[in-house]
Amino acid sequence: MSIISKMGNVKLLKKKPHTSASIPVTRFLSFSSLRAMLLRFPSVYLKPNDCCHGKGIIRVDRLPKGRFKMRIRDTKRTSHRANLSKVWSLFQRVRMNRYYVVQQGIESVTKKGVPFDIRAHVLRVDGEWKVAGLVGRVARSKSIVTNRHSGGKPRFIDHLLTKDLGYSPEEKEKVIQTMENLAKQSAETISRAYPRWYELGVDLGIDRQRHVWIYEVNITPGFTSFSQVDPEARQRILSWRKKAK
Repeated sequence: MSIISKMGNVKLLKKKPHTSASIPVTRFLSFSSLRAMLLRFPSVYLKPNDCCHGKGIIRVDRLPKGRFKMRIRDTKRTSHRANLSKVWSLFQRVRMNRYYVVQQGIESVTKKGVPFDIRAHVLRVDGEWKVAGLVGRVARSKSIVTNRHSGGKPRFIDHLLTKDLGYSPEEKEKVIQTMENLAKQSAETISRAYPRWYELGVDLGIDRQRHVWIYEVNITPGFTSFSQVDPEARQRILSWRKKAK
């Protein structure tokens, strides 16, 4: 598998004790795996195994009385289906021509119920992985993904944690440390399998129980979000790029 394979990276990170507990349950998608996952979790994400920028993503929520809600990122369409067979039928019509995975849905939302995630920008400098910055990304209204390609808005990490999530200063520092450690450990693990990559973006979520999750690792992370809300982190990225290898 290549470095852009979501399932490949899940398998690598699940093998390591430092990251294993932070990886959402992920399976290659089939009708039977979708059924099993929706019996286990109230929501799941269907993702192309090898695409970036949120392309092709679909969220499926389990509703009462055996019904389901589907939200399709590319068409911004929301659809209700009476049973899982109808969910599968619609998926086949709107899917990208890629292999898909089905992943446990994580409720990473602000106090107002708006989805968010956090991008950790990491670089390998003098043989050591370092976090240049963390930035929050808050989804636009009714969106299922948070990146700027889907209309997400960047949020300074301190403001996200304290104002949007209600963390105390001590709680904020603790979760930042956890996220930075997970980002560095993820990068170290992935780079052992793919050593030529020296700059990565690690996408993280925090659920209502304040558990930190690793969503995925990106190989071509931009820094537009940092430019808008955290110029110091942006400058670190540019400076460290000159020494990264």
